[in-house]
Amino acid sequence: KGIYLVEGPGDLCAAHSKGITNVGAVMGTAITEDHLLELKKLGIRKIILCLNWDDAGQKATARIVDTILPKVNELSYYIKIFEDENIKDVDDFLKEKSAEEFLALPESGLFDFKLSRLSNNISAEEVCVQMVPMIATESSAIKRSLLTKSLSEYTNVPFEAIESDVETN
Repeated sequence: KGIYLVEGPGDLCAAHSKGITNVGAVMGTAITEDHLLELKKLGIRKIILCLNWDDAGQKATARIVDTILPKVNELSYYIKIFEDENIKDVDDFLKEKSAEEFLALPESGLFDFKLSRLSNNISAEEVCVQMVPMIATESSAIKRSLLTKSLSEYTNVPFEAIESDVETN
């Protein structure tokens, strides 16, 4: 089931009012390694980031994905995806839609989230340079292999070359 991390108290209250109780508010975008370690101590293994869907929220999500989440292993991280310029956060979404619709929103894994945010104007090599460290931090050999395969298919760089870089990273 996991926990949904939202930005503020309005988002938290909106979720609770719709019956979604596995929610925590981070009071902005200042998620730290210590926050994640506390959730891990509580036995929570799945974190779903639902920071605001506006530009600032997405930049904060990208910053957290790049700098904070890789520091705490053994947790599964996902990003709740919603794209509608008229709805900027969980509170706005739940004013117009049901809890079931919120829960049904797609959840992107960190790898897919980061890959989707890379510019189409960068080379396959640069894509690999940015993605290999994320793959290398994955504790599961199976997941590392699957992510390496996905990156190879995305960039047309041979699997073995990416695998070599993952192993030496």
